[in-house]
Amino acid sequence: MKIKHQILGILAVVIGITLNSCSVTSDIRLYSESSINPQEVRVKTAAILPNRMPMNLQNPEYWRSYNYKLIEKELSSRGIRVVEYDMGNAEFLRSGLPMEDTKSSRDKYAELAQKLNADMLIFPYYGTLMTMGGCFYAQNYVYTGLGSLQIYNPAFNDFATRIDFEGINKRNKIIQLVPFIGVLFAIAEGIKGDKPYYEEAFQMGIKSAFNDYFTKYPASAGNSSGEVPANGNSKYQKYNLEELEILKKAAVGNGDYKTAGEIKEEMDKRKK
Repeated sequence: MKIKHQILGILAVVIGITLNSCSVTSDIRLYSESSINPQEVRVKTAAILPNRMPMNLQNPEYWRSYNYKLIEKELSSRGIRVVEYDMGNAEFLRSGLPMEDTKSSRDKYAELAQKLNADMLIFPYYGTLMTMGGCFYAQNYVYTGLGSLQIYNPAFNDFATRIDFEGINKRNKIIQLVPFIGVLFAIAEGIKGDKPYYEEAFQMGIKSAFNDYFTKYPASAGNSSGEVPANGNSKYQKYNLEELEILKKAAVGNGDYKTAGEIKEEMDKRKK
């Protein structure tokens, strides 16, 4: 009897693992301004700013910060410097940017880009969606991380690109096969929560979005080797990291984002 129970337990676990399978895919749609030549789009510094529209998700600050890091990774790996999260957010709040996209409003975007010393402004919109279906012993869950990245380029005083993405995380979860096994899986899933599934969805969606972007705009990659170009700011070499941090905060406080960006670049080079 003991051996029989052990065999049933092993079978239940094997079947449970099979049923608890997953796949993560993406769906990308890239729109570009036809009047702008992709070969003329070049980017050295980008700012990832708060969205201009309401977000359809809980805990929006968490997802703003989490996805900022994902986008920063994609841009930095291609040699593009990214304005610090707090610095970009602070200047965005002071700018009073309107939601509408008109000729007069774009002048404000150009002014913001100048203050941040950035040649790319990214305005993201994020949302999450979960759907489910299945049969009596298993459920199919689909966790979707939605996003729309509106990209403004001050060189053209226009939104050159919009990328709509969906990161789709499909999970097949066991509900009941052997009762106590089903309960254990349910408890484990409850402890884990939905957040990791949405994180995986956003990871895939954002990575695919920028793969498509740099295919469309290959000249905009700052450095194909992934290294941050030397900035030649020898005037900062005499300062240590602690002193540079103080100087950077002072520059931000004075609204001198160009200097703050130069100091951050110097600090990043030393930390490698």
